[in-house]
Amino acid sequence: MPNRSHPHRLAAEAYREPGLAVAITLSARGGLVLSHDAPARVLVESLGEIGHRRGIRIHAYCIMPEHVHIICSVGDDGDLAKWVRYLKRESARLLGVPGLWQRSYWDRTLWNWDQITLAAEYLMANPIRRGLVRSWQEWPYSWSRWVLGCRGQDPNVYEDRACPVPPQPTGNQRS
Repeated sequence: MPNRSHPHRLAAEAYREPGLAVAITLSARGGLVLSHDAPARVLVESLGEIGHRRGIRIHAYCIMPEHVHIICSVGDDGDLAKWVRYLKRESARLLGVPGLWQRSYWDRTLWNWDQITLAAEYLMANPIRRGLVRSWQEWPYSWSRWVLGCRGQDPNVYEDRACPVPPQPTGNQRS
């Protein structure tokens, strides 16, 4: 996600557009290290459960010490803005850290497979760029439906209300 010059908010109606794929970054205020086992487990469970309730499908995530990257899509009855609001509120409550999250968040629409692939590669390589690991396979707090060998857990455990899933990209798939 190299282009950081765009506005950090989508148009309000875009947050409810079925099938829309979006990359989101949520930043914590500090104090709690998100990439420890207990907080990471709560975050992954919250991603899936609240995504299920709010019509959002998670395609990839990477939990870093002070922020979280997510690639997701909106279902027929989904609302991305509400999902983010509930995710932040519920995860802070479950972790016992009021005011855990910064007020806003960063989002970017992913319009095609090139953008989705680049966003997923960026997300998976984040721990490497930070010097936390030498390869993405070593990081236990990331997962992608398009990348084999992830150590993180699939948060989509509530499949009865599944959102549209972008098909596997053709060509250069990572394994």
